[in-house]
Amino acid sequence: MPTTVLEGQDRSTERNRDTAVRKIASRRTSETPIDWAHLSRFTLNDKALEHEVLDLFAMDAPRYLAKMDASRGRKDWIEAAHTLKGSARAVGAWSVAECSELVESLLLAAKGEHAELAESRRMVEALDMLSRSVRGTVAYIEQLTATARASSAQ
Repeated sequence: MPTTVLEGQDRSTERNRDTAVRKIASRRTSETPIDWAHLSRFTLNDKALEHEVLDLFAMDAPRYLAKMDASRGRKDWIEAAHTLKGSARAVGAWSVAECSELVESLLLAAKGEHAELAESRRMVEALDMLSRSVRGTVAYIEQLTATARASSAQ
C-alpha cells in the first residue's frame, strides 16, 4: 500500500524527535549547563548583569515547569514551554532550551487532547528530561551564587 504524504511527514517528524531526544540525552556531563561565552555576549561582558540574569532564570524556570504541570489546556502548555525555551536561549542554557523545544514540538504536533498527550510515553520522557535539565541548571546557578556570596564575605 503506498505511503501518503502525511504518513511520510509523520515518520519524518518522529525521526527528528527521536534524534533530538538522543542528542539531548547524550550531552557530555562535563559541560557546564551555561554557555558562558554566549551569556557574556548577551550581557555585553557585564558580570553583575550576568549574575542578575542567571538569578532571574533560576527563579523563573521552575515556575514555567509548574505552569506546565498546572495547565488545563494545550495552549497554556505551549506558551510555558515556548517561554522557557526563549529564557533558556537568552542565558545560554542550551540543554533546557533543547528540552523545551522538544516539549513544544510534541505539543504542536499532537493531534490529541491535552490529557492524552500528557500520558503519552514521548511526552512523559520529554517532560522528565526538561525537569532534570532545569533542576540541574538551577542547582548550578545556585551553587555559583553561594560561592560568590562566600567569596565576597571573606
